[in-house]
Amino acid sequence: MKQALIAVSFGSSVARAREEIGAAEAALAAAAPGYTFRRAYTSPTIRRILAARGEPVDSLPEALDRLAEEGFERVLVQPTHLLYGYEYEAIREQVQAVSGRFETLKLGRPLMADDAALRALAACVTESYPIEEGQALVLMGHGTAHFANMVYPALQTAFRLQGADRVYVGTVEGWPGFD
Repeated sequence: MKQALIAVSFGSSVARAREEIGAAEAALAAAAPGYTFRRAYTSPTIRRILAARGEPVDSLPEALDRLAEEGFERVLVQPTHLLYGYEYEAIREQVQAVSGRFETLKLGRPLMADDAALRALAACVTESYPIEEGQALVLMGHGTAHFANMVYPALQTAFRLQGADRVYVGTVEGWPGFD
């Protein structure tokens, strides 16, 4: 059975940011031995910029079409998105639109999908970035008008529950902000 894993990201035109996306993709590929790895970016603007540079990246529908044409039967789609929201809903719709083309087509959850994931993330961040006396750690997300924006204050609560009272979670375009 031909199997594939597609890592779906918003994408970036910045090389350093693509290295970070690449690190997440490498971890996903390593976790799925026996699966052919593919990537897809959701942002049409990013894909257009990269294509003009000679670095084309498929959209999710393009990647799914290629896999169907190549005879893949089992496909896993794993977003690198942090939370459910408008981008995730678009990915879900694109996956559902082609579900009949594969024997198995599954969509993974975002990183901050539930309270256990938020607590694990808070523990990982706290361990990875110890805060010295007189310092604080500020984590910024994009923010969204989608109800999923509630994950940001929930993450803040996860830090507080483990005693990390000098970690602050905010958003650029949402709540909580830093007004």
